[in-house]
Amino acid sequence: MKILFEHDHLYYLPQFEPVIQKLKMTGKHDLFGSINISVPKIERDLFDFEMNRLGLENVHGNFEPQRRQILKEMNFDLIFVGNKSSLSSIKSVNSFSVMIYHGIGLKQSYYSDLTKDMDLICVESDERKAILEEKGFPAVSTGFTKLDGFDSIEKYKNEKVNVLYAPTYFPSSLQKTIPYLNPINGLDLKIKLHHFYWTNPTYIKIRLLLELAIQAQSNIEIIQFEHYNILPFYAKADLMISDISSTLFEFLPFNRPIIQTTYSTLRLKYKLFPGQLKKRMDHDRLAQINFTTRCNSPEQLNGLIQESLHNPSTNSDERKNAKTKFLGRCDGQAAQRVLNALESFGIPIGESDSIG
Repeated sequence: MKILFEHDHLYYLPQFEPVIQKLKMTGKHDLFGSINISVPKIERDLFDFEMNRLGLENVHGNFEPQRRQILKEMNFDLIFVGNKSSLSSIKSVNSFSVMIYHGIGLKQSYYSDLTKDMDLICVESDERKAILEEKGFPAVSTGFTKLDGFDSIEKYKNEKVNVLYAPTYFPSSLQKTIPYLNPINGLDLKIKLHHFYWTNPTYIKIRLLLELAIQAQSNIEIIQFEHYNILPFYAKADLMISDISSTLFEFLPFNRPIIQTTYSTLRLKYKLFPGQLKKRMDHDRLAQINFTTRCNSPEQLNGLIQESLHNPSTNSDERKNAKTKFLGRCDGQAAQRVLNALESFGIPIGESDSIG
């Protein structure tokens, strides 16, 4: 079979890679990768490197419509996508398409990035599966494939306590937090910025302000762009800080403290028309978050970090329950369940097992 992993952005790859590795083990398929030609060169170059590492043939084009036409003419048997943007223009009549979304955050885009061109949607939890089925989409609960490797990553033994700050790009807590990123003795702070802080001019400006603010602080470090997969940094962290990012949920399997910042910097149009922002958010899911420590102003952040590190078991039971509710099964077998689901749809993957 000819199988394509279609990327709107490089940050889709960590969700696809466990499936790629499973497919490679069968030795029966021709695997291809491709990325939207419109992304910046820094992103295309790293994508090329990763396709070479994984042994996938990389499909290029001179411009985006040409790339999509090439993909359509290649007539793939199976196409994996992370959203709907290019699917209708690359899917041939005989292609079977699978959606594996790249994140599980708090925006309505989880439901708006869908199309009836998707033959199967692999979701992380039974709750999400039920919602999509109500909307008329064929969904299967597989678990979150990106997390398949988390249980094999040992906790690093650091000389200092390690805190991970992973803000999203919009609406983000980062701009208001920057002036309060003061060093705390005995603590290392790693900042994992969203992909767009490296590739989008609007957010690059904010990153440059951050770099300037922390340049003299040896225990605060920005994780560089080439380390685009956040998973290894979860393993190193004793505590994580975020806002409305998918990382709030992805960090749950480690059952370590999570501080959720509730303050953010809004774009002008959302200051003028707050109803538009309200429509973008998944308020039902936001209301269900009971496993974090809320930080309502940047002035509170350092105190809450120290308090949470001193009492790491606070919210432990809530985190355990949330892991099951929002992530489903975290047993390292999500990618295998994706392949099993495809077999049940009559797609001849081969060598699938009986993982339920």
